[in-house]
Amino acid sequence: MTVTEVRLTGDNREATAFYTVLGDDEARVGTAAALESAKGLLRSTVGQQLG
Repeated sequence: MTVTEVRLTGDNREATAFYTVLGDDEARVGTAAALESAKGLLRSTVGQQLG
């Protein structure tokens, strides 16, 4: 997986991450499921880094 772009609102409340996955449909579906599962951890980590 490669993160290709992240768009952040001016107040840092919302972010949209765009990514690509090399491989077949199964790899893309698996990656999407893993990211969905880790959403809370990702939010926490980014929030701590932004302060």
